[in-house]
Amino acid sequence: MREKTVCLSFSDAIALLKRAGLNFCETAIAQDEKGFLKAGAKIAFPAFVKVVSSPVRGSAIHKAARGLVVRVEKAEMLVAAFRKLEAAHSALARKGAIERKLIVAIQPENLGLECFVGARNDASFGPIVVFGGGGVLAEVVDDFAMRLCPVNERDALRMVSETAFYRKRLSALENCGLLALNLAAAIVAVSKLVSGTSKISEVDVNPLMLDINTGTVSAVDARAVLAWRPAQVKHTGWKSSAVNGFFSPSSIAVIGASRAPDSVGQSIMRNLTVGCVHRCEYCRPFLGKIFPVNPFTTEVLGINAYPSVLKVPEPVDLAIIAVPHDTVPGVVDECIRKKVKAVIIVSAGFGEFNDNGRRLQLKIAGKLEKARIPLLGPNCLGLIRPSQSLNASFAPSMPPKGGVAFVSQSGAIADSVIDWAIQSRYGFSTIISYGNKAMLDCCDFFGFLADDPETKAVALYTEGLNNGRDFFEKLRALVARKPVVILKGGRTASGIAAAATHTASITGGARIFEAAVEQAGAFMACTVEELFDLAKVLAEQPACMGNGVGIVTNGGGCGVICSDYCDELGVKLPQLSRDALKTLDKSGIMHPAYSRRNPLDIVGDAMPDRFGLALAAMLGEPGIHGVIVIQTLQAMTNPVLDAKAIADAHAAFPGKPVISCFMGGRFSRKGIHYLDNRHIPDFNDIRKAVIAIKALIERGNYLAGIEPPAQKGNDRKKLRKSTGARKGRN
Repeated sequence: MREKTVCLSFSDAIALLKRAGLNFCETAIAQDEKGFLKAGAKIAFPAFVKVVSSPVRGSAIHKAARGLVVRVEKAEMLVAAFRKLEAAHSALARKGAIERKLIVAIQPENLGLECFVGARNDASFGPIVVFGGGGVLAEVVDDFAMRLCPVNERDALRMVSETAFYRKRLSALENCGLLALNLAAAIVAVSKLVSGTSKISEVDVNPLMLDINTGTVSAVDARAVLAWRPAQVKHTGWKSSAVNGFFSPSSIAVIGASRAPDSVGQSIMRNLTVGCVHRCEYCRPFLGKIFPVNPFTTEVLGINAYPSVLKVPEPVDLAIIAVPHDTVPGVVDECIRKKVKAVIIVSAGFGEFNDNGRRLQLKIAGKLEKARIPLLGPNCLGLIRPSQSLNASFAPSMPPKGGVAFVSQSGAIADSVIDWAIQSRYGFSTIISYGNKAMLDCCDFFGFLADDPETKAVALYTEGLNNGRDFFEKLRALVARKPVVILKGGRTASGIAAAATHTASITGGARIFEAAVEQAGAFMACTVEELFDLAKVLAEQPACMGNGVGIVTNGGGCGVICSDYCDELGVKLPQLSRDALKTLDKSGIMHPAYSRRNPLDIVGDAMPDRFGLALAAMLGEPGIHGVIVIQTLQAMTNPVLDAKAIADAHAAFPGKPVISCFMGGRFSRKGIHYLDNRHIPDFNDIRKAVIAIKALIERGNYLAGIEPPAQKGNDRKKLRKSTGARKGRN
């Protein structure tokens, strides 16, 4: 059902926004030439005159591009300007693009900086607000910050700080603090407006003019669209606790268990009975009871089989369904009658296939929802819980045990990651493949992962969401307890292709998703490799509680490269104190030519004692909150002993992160493994190491609640007292 929209008139839009707390520049409205000239007599020149008649069907028209805005130098030019606007309006009215009634506004020219604030009600995420530079050139400039509503003053100030408009044009101004506060007030006002009612579909205040002399903020033009849409379906609360049944079952029924060697049904049975299809050192059999269900055989892999789940003589905690899609509804009915606690459907041929499959999927999910039995899938890989010796999937093997939980919409990516994890010794607390998300979306597992003592960080791959607002709220709650890294698929296919307004054109689906992730405090990854690099470092190392990093290396060139990357990514490199240098100088261990600065080049002949001493000196500095150690392989280098020295030095400062970059290959591998066993992540590329330490800094900022730059140093009470500004108004 498409929503019905109505575009408010210019006057009504201004009145609505004024009531919300926005200031507007002086404006006179006229509907004919006589009224236009009369209004023009009261306006200072130069001025702008423009058509403000409402577009038809709630569409938008860029006024300047259609000849609907004219600059007037003096009163004598008003008649010519009016007739030019009248002609442009008539041409559009004949095409049915704008209402036939001509309405014209006259405004004195406002000299100042142009920006904009807008909001819209997204079908999935609900109300969002956006701020940026550029004014009428918003799409061209492409400089904006976005948040889900409601936002408070702190959120709004952070939005202002994030834009190049603030960094390049406002931050150096004497009135910067006042302008930032007044911009924040405008953002909060628009946020409250769209948050207070579902009837407002979109608001576009553009341009918003900043007077750099007085610090005032005034709107020049505005557009508001009302809409009536069906209410969004909210998730029910029972699922969050019910999902626990997936992770510690005592008994599992495999419905569709098979004797055929290459079948999904036998792969699941092998994973449960042995721990993996392809044997490896991490294989462990499930310790609970396994019940194969297949009406055409009496045993599978030496275990008695049953013709139906109803014939299983004991209670079933978890049912894994691997039968043809058209037989799944009957199997689900039997699971409901058996009162199983949770269901995984790995079978394909549902919503991902065609409309009939989509209807079948809805039918199955509805039945299980009514019975309050949680459903994972269909069309999923299953789930793996290494600590429980639980491989309830048809993945190739059991991965190592570790602190990262991986939640993936794609079973194929999860499959490949497991194979890579075995070779890379990358450990997981849990792997969840949720497929078509007929009932459970990724965020329905966030509560379990937040409470799970084995999970230290969460990696998520997703392509789409059932409910964006629900995802945001649950993600924010999870991030408050554990770091989360997200890789989003399908970003380039998202967005609004034919958007006509400034706000709509820059708030497409992918951008809203990224804004929601950032607002929640999670991280966005660009590649699969980066997803797991960041998740591991966030799981294994403490956050950097300040932006100050040390670099220790036995290769000067590597230190230079690392410094460049730090500068690019905004990572600060404080210099060593005199006391630290004095300690290093008196040690008798340092080479006479060591660099005596950050990056600390300890010279190519460095032995383990030099690595340990240099790292300890760095970690002991109050302004250094984390260290990158880069080892290059020389003839005298012993990677294992270097790794031991690094680990020992880090053990004395457990509250500060240390990450390594052992450059090399075969001869460095044992040292890397030594560090890995002590939860010090190693990166094979210097830039990756800097990206990792940057993530730890950002996590530290999140935990510390660091203020946005636009807020720092501003005495709000003093600023408001001097200008009469009030919270929520500008």
